[in-house]
Amino acid sequence: MRNDNEQDTTGRVGLSVDEACHVAGIGKTRMYELLRSGSVPARRIGRRIIILRSDLLAWMDALPRWEPEGT
Repeated sequence: MRNDNEQDTTGRVGLSVDEACHVAGIGKTRMYELLRSGSVPARRIGRRIIILRSDLLAWMDALPRWEPEGT
């Protein structure tokens, strides 16, 4: 069952900052830092910031893999 506070972003191409944070599992402060630095590209529609799901997933795919120590 879906919580009323959860946003169903399944299949959405454009995400709000809040939705992108939810998908990526990071906070708003960090997301705005990434947007400001250009690490995660975004579009503007009026005053709204829209992050394409494909851009967000490409950024996540480019992150370095975590390797446990001792392996």
